[in-house]
Amino acid sequence: MKDEQDPEDAPCCPICSVSLGGVSESDASQHVNSCLDGNPQPLPVERPALPSAFDNFKHENISSAAQFRRPVRPPRAGQQNPFELAPPGGNAAATGSAF
Repeated sequence: MKDEQDPEDAPCCPICSVSLGGVSESDASQHVNSCLDGNPQPLPVERPALPSAFDNFKHENISSAAQFRRPVRPPRAGQQNPFELAPPGGNAAATGSAF
């Protein structure tokens, strides 16, 4: 699928019929309003992008999702049982149980 519009399908100024393709919506509306006022403004011309000093810069520390994960830690030892269990073979009546 193309992101660019065909030149035939590009919007144009209803007053002076200049093609408004590739122009931002605010620039197009300013142009149409100035045409309605009688003094049309030229459309802004796209300037070629200047090469940046950072274009050839290679990033050594590329962040990834694994960088933000918590580290794997071994499980801790379990806690001691807080309840007292009856001694093996003990008397149930001596422990205070009614059942």
